[in-house]
Amino acid sequence: MEKGVTFGSNELTILPPQNENYCPQYVRLRLRSEAAAKHRPVSSFTGQSSVDSEGFDPLVVPTLVDHETGRILADSKAICLYLCDALSGGTDLLPADIREAVLKQVQLADTTPHVALLYGADPDGDRRPESMQAVMPGIHAHKIDAVRRNIPLADGDPLLLEAYQHKIVKEEAAASFVINEPQMRTAISKAEQLVTDLDRDLGASTGPWLFGDRFTLADLFWAGTIPARRTSFTSRSTRPKAACRCPTPSPRWRTSASACSRKCPPRWTRAASARSTTSPWPCRPAATRAKC
Repeated sequence: MEKGVTFGSNELTILPPQNENYCPQYVRLRLRSEAAAKHRPVSSFTGQSSVDSEGFDPLVVPTLVDHETGRILADSKAICLYLCDALSGGTDLLPADIREAVLKQVQLADTTPHVALLYGADPDGDRRPESMQAVMPGIHAHKIDAVRRNIPLADGDPLLLEAYQHKIVKEEAAASFVINEPQMRTAISKAEQLVTDLDRDLGASTGPWLFGDRFTLADLFWAGTIPARRTSFTSRSTRPKAACRCPTPSPRWRTSASACSRKCPPRWTRAASARSTTSPWPCRPAATRAKC
């Protein structure tokens, strides 16, 4: 990976009907995170996923646990910034001389309404893949059902019950948002403008990345954001070039962890509080518990 760090990964099935990220053990872990203490609970839906605008949702991914420091981070941007600042090895993704400019791009990517474009159709023509169109209708109702199935497992824990209730409110709001044509048009318009601006910045760059020859956290954030939105631009004659030419990291950046937990317990664990052959999620079949 970019920082050259060995890490363990517990992968969760986040789509209905499994929704393993709704399990009480996982939700309790996220409720111990710094984001839970810093941000208000989620209670609405605007099509974005940033905790800065949406509030904290303890039933989503990702989550990072630093086993050396005990810190738990439960927000994509916070995780990335933490790793950039805490680790000195590997690629310098947040160079000091352009830090503020990189953070500005990260913030733009973090506040795009890509979630709305994933779950909702363009009122003027759904350009999402047919496979996506087939599974999205009613998905929020399925998610609410999954939350309610986990409520009895909370054993009356008031923090868990509150988290589940906030999740239900969010998903009810999302269900209304994605079928509201004015709201979807506004979300799509915002996404188009952001991608147009990104295309302009890429065009002004002197190299293959946003900041010339320097591959930064900004490139990673946009590369992770564009795929969720590019479907709404498919077949649109005014599609911004950036939807196709967004910088994508080399395959070497996508390799898995270099060591298995059976050989070397990693410092970093993503999505779980422990990395072992014993699943922290009781709902996960034993055959899929450990993945290096």
